[in-house]
Amino acid sequence: MRSIKIISFYFLIVVMLSGIVTFAQSAEDLYQKGVQLEEIKGELLKAIEIYSTITKKYSSDKENAAMAQLHIGLCYEKLGKEKMNEALSAFQKVIDLYPSQKNAVLIAKQKLSIETDDTALIEIKDNLILWNKAYESKDIDKYCSFLSSIYFDLKGGIDKVKDNIVNHYFSRWKQISVTSTVKSIVKSGYNYMVDEEASFTNINWDNKIKGPEKTERLIVFTKENERWKILSFQNQLLPAFYKRLNSKYSRVGSANLAYVSHITQTFVSVIDTKTDSLIGIIPSGSGACCTAFSSKNENGYIANFNSNDISVFNKKTNAIVATVPVGEHPSNIEIVNNGRIALITHESNDGLWIMATKNNQIINKMPEITGITLNDTLNNKIYISEIFNPYVLVYNPDNQSILKYIKVGGRPLGIELTPDGKYVYIANFDLNEVEKIDTQLDSVVNRISNVNNARGITISADGKYAYVTNVVSNTVTIIDLENDKIFKTISVGIMPTSACLNKENNCVYVSNQGDGSISVIDTKNNLVVKTIHVADNPNRVQIF
Repeated sequence: MRSIKIISFYFLIVVMLSGIVTFAQSAEDLYQKGVQLEEIKGELLKAIEIYSTITKKYSSDKENAAMAQLHIGLCYEKLGKEKMNEALSAFQKVIDLYPSQKNAVLIAKQKLSIETDDTALIEIKDNLILWNKAYESKDIDKYCSFLSSIYFDLKGGIDKVKDNIVNHYFSRWKQISVTSTVKSIVKSGYNYMVDEEASFTNINWDNKIKGPEKTERLIVFTKENERWKILSFQNQLLPAFYKRLNSKYSRVGSANLAYVSHITQTFVSVIDTKTDSLIGIIPSGSGACCTAFSSKNENGYIANFNSNDISVFNKKTNAIVATVPVGEHPSNIEIVNNGRIALITHESNDGLWIMATKNNQIINKMPEITGITLNDTLNNKIYISEIFNPYVLVYNPDNQSILKYIKVGGRPLGIELTPDGKYVYIANFDLNEVEKIDTQLDSVVNRISNVNNARGITISADGKYAYVTNVVSNTVTIIDLENDKIFKTISVGIMPTSACLNKENNCVYVSNQGDGSISVIDTKNNLVVKTIHVADNPNRVQIF
């Protein structure tokens, strides 16, 4: 009995000493041991234990703790799909707990980002990199979309990038002055992280100088085989749950799905409105801003603001079947004439383009028509809000002619037809009002004031209420259409841009471009009942 106690005593001493030895090891020593277990022996669970020990006992050693946390995610990733949630959680912890460790954070962000084809965004010729990006600013030009082109001339090497950066900005409404500087360049192996700061100043809005506004973005360069390429952008990184999404979701092509366009991404998000859950994505060109479907064939269409084209996809498989070049900055696409014709408007001088859906060929162009929103009505008339001019056009798609110019004043943006076809309501941004147009007279018959920064509009299925997004105040104004009076104003997300009715569940879906969310409003009690988080810059939501 005594011998057993002695053996137990010595065993305890050995355990304690081994613990002391382990504790005495440095974080670097443990990290190397974990790497050996992970990469050489393939013992991933044991490696996770080692890495976890580092994050707990050596949390003050930020560099090794961050790398250990990163490798926890890498190990879980190697363990397969069933451990993907643990991997994503581990990568997110790197960003949250170790923000100063740029190398580890960069890799973690790349792991959390969706794999996208950057060729639509980036053009590389010799040593000149051109990055085109379309987006919308909340402080410049009163919430106008504009295009940013940034040139990085790398002929003199990465260190000369500070001297060779050039910016060009596009806006149809007002002049914008832009200056840009590179705050820092951090080298990490073959990668270079460029922290670039752009300063914008509006010099021609109401004769007042506004700005400057400063934005920062992290742009990552790498050099492979003596050629430069861009790996990622800070504002392209997506929420972790997008890692699990693809174009092969279970309800592809079904009715009552919500399609969310992202003007800073290369895909459209898809929401199942039965469950109000994000279920998949549809690939597109750069700057997807509108989706449409044809009843005549099996195709869907996405207008791509930044790559200046239309993505044609099979609505049963989501596979891209054609890419049709169109004019500069296509902003809207409407399918008319029983699915035979696609009308494409632009936020540029290219006007209205007309495409035959049978062969995806452009058959006519009308540069005198510019518009952001189209709306089909009865009697073969289409109402187009002229975002660059104070008019709503009445257009006949049969003979491709303009029937009438209806003067509304200001900048008309959103446009919606009542269910009975008798009236069209216009959200007028500049005038802070909603105009009511009689479709028999084709003239304005009423104006509803105090609808601040009106942007998007939709109407309930019973025709009782109109829902107008207020892009600056982060609200939705609800108008009682029986007396054309404001009924209620409710808060939604940041920078609400568009609204769309889902007739199936009698809910209105609002895209909040500023915080990457969709607000769901129940039209029975006129309250927000759910918020759906999506990727950045959801500029439009549509339900088919």
